[in-house]
Amino acid sequence: MKSAALALLPVFLLTALPVQAKASAISYDCDTRGDHFSELLLPVPDGSVTVTGKVQVRDLAEFKKYAPLVRIGFAQSAGNPGEAPVDIAGIKITAMPAKLVDKSIKDPKLAIQLLQWDEFAGGKEVESEPINVLPVGEALPFSLRLTGTSVSINFAGSKRTFATEINSPVVRVICSTGEFLFTDLSISSTG
Repeated sequence: MKSAALALLPVFLLTALPVQAKASAISYDCDTRGDHFSELLLPVPDGSVTVTGKVQVRDLAEFKKYAPLVRIGFAQSAGNPGEAPVDIAGIKITAMPAKLVDKSIKDPKLAIQLLQWDEFAGGKEVESEPINVLPVGEALPFSLRLTGTSVSINFAGSKRTFATEINSPVVRVICSTGEFLFTDLSISSTG
């Protein structure tokens, strides 16, 4: 009996040792019908935070008013449910049939995506030129890192750092007028 207890001692010691927490990655399929949107707010740990994952445009819904769009970024936690955040730093993809941009394209199924930075400061959207225009297809990797005063973003081979006043952050995911798949989505403390 005593030897069995001694044999289990290393197991108990190993399970009692502190282990650095690693966030589990998830998949999130954000799917809305035409001219509607869905929003997901995710909590973040205190301190510096990193969000990583991939996003893919899967399907475009027909629309009259709002083009298919997906956003992910850090946002100032709003005071009331449904209230838009004042400060945001992240990325966005606007997708549309290619024939809307180039009338010579006849294939109604061919779609393009405009990749952009997504920034709001003091409640006002900061205009951003497209980072790139790509055909819809593969999942695009991204990484967003929030420190006390800035957000650093890597997206589709481009990098940018925003100064920010976000001090009570959440991760905000929005999609509209289509299906957008997030894979390997992870939120982790980085210091």
